[in-house]
Amino acid sequence: MQHIIELLIVLLGIGMAPALYYRFPKIPGNEPLSEGCGRRKISVVIPARNEEENLPLLLEDLRKQCYENLEIIVVDDGSKDKTGEISKSFGVKVITISDKPSGWLGKTWACQKGAEASEGELLLFLDADVRLKAQAVERILKTYEKKRIPISVQPYHKTEKCYEQASLFFNLIQIGANGVSLKKPQNIGLYGPLIIFSKEDYITIGGHESVKENIVEDMALGGKLKEAKIPYDLYVGDDEISFRMYSGGFKSLLEGWTAHIMRKRWSL
Repeated sequence: MQHIIELLIVLLGIGMAPALYYRFPKIPGNEPLSEGCGRRKISVVIPARNEEENLPLLLEDLRKQCYENLEIIVVDDGSKDKTGEISKSFGVKVITISDKPSGWLGKTWACQKGAEASEGELLLFLDADVRLKAQAVERILKTYEKKRIPISVQPYHKTEKCYEQASLFFNLIQIGANGVSLKKPQNIGLYGPLIIFSKEDYITIGGHESVKENIVEDMALGGKLKEAKIPYDLYVGDDEISFRMYSGGFKSLLEGWTAHIMRKRWSL
């Protein structure tokens, strides 16, 4: 009987996840840029390991952005493919790292090194599988300018093949975790694919070094912001801010699931 009750709870949680998703606001973007913010330099930091398929798509998207004051930094995190070579062909700043120092887990070291090499007053962290239409960065900046607090966006999940739809589960669960209250979202943590900080706020919380032992660094960063009493806002993306996961076939989906489950177990 206990197992049946537990199964019903899980199924109820899965069923509620889509509803919780739609309770989160979509990132706005029709407001004009405030005076002076168009001159803000945004350092885009992309941690990348074996991303030769996704990375050129994102770099081409960034090349086409309406907002042009961008510094693009790719951190090649020990890739075995052409990630570094492709990055250099786009003329962006490339940092190559190989061995993580002891105690650093996940992509935290890559993000930290990218931030240390940046020159912008704003830091925009992007996963390599994120896709951005031409007005996306300007839209992100407009939203940031409203309150000038960190914001994080869970991109809209695009799928092209039937098996890819299965990975929606993990995205909905992460969004659902931040929407556990029926009254309003709780902002338990950030969304890893897209985060923007001021460099000042990033330094205040100790950067990624402060969460270097956390595999699920996005959730941990949210905790550090709360500890520092720095509020942040969460949004979901749409067709302009999206991603496509596990496009490499069903094997890539299984590998991704395994990694995701291990990350969650490690964080418990």
